Amino acid sequence: MPRSLGNTDRRSLAAMFIRNDKLPSVEATKTLIRAAFLLTNGADRPHIKLGISLSEVDVLGALARSEAGLNCSEIAETTLITKGGITGILDRLEARGLVNRIPSRDDRRSIRALLTEKGVEFCRKLFLKLADDNEDIFAKTLNPEETQQLTKLLTLLVRSMEADKQATRSGASEPIYGHERI
Repeated sequence: MPRSLGNTDRRSLAAMFIRNDKLPSVEATKTLIRAAFLLTNGADRPHIKLGISLSEVDVLGALARSEAGLNCSEIAETTLITKGGITGILDRLEARGLVNRIPSRDDRRSIRALLTEKGVEFCRKLFLKLADDNEDIFAKTLNPEETQQLTKLLTLLVRSMEADKQATRSGASEPIYGHERI
């Protein structure tokens, strides 16, 4: 039976949060998470209006950048999605008529995913709308130089975190397959 928290435990926990919430890194993290949530999940975002998930947008973007299509491993390398999650995403995109899966000429066990003509047109509209929407969002608050500075700072943060993750992985005893992302 779990022990209930006494008033002293609750006060010390609340005091810890009051202290932590004042740390610049905690404030920055909370703000970054909120911004990411609003950018990716806002009801007025183009992909939400079109009824597709952010993971589907990520895969469509990867396929749109490739004229020859991609296999699942290549999609995993260029997106934020694990190899295991790609099959379901391709199933949904194929059901909408946006993607075809074609057996590879080089390896009969492998398939390549390609955008259909409908998928090309869908991506053209979606990604133009997303770019315009993103420009509007940033332009409301930041000038182009401030947007570039924000990008540089976020890139430094991401590179540092990815380098730390790689250093941790290199010490792993088991091989790592795919990406540990979305």
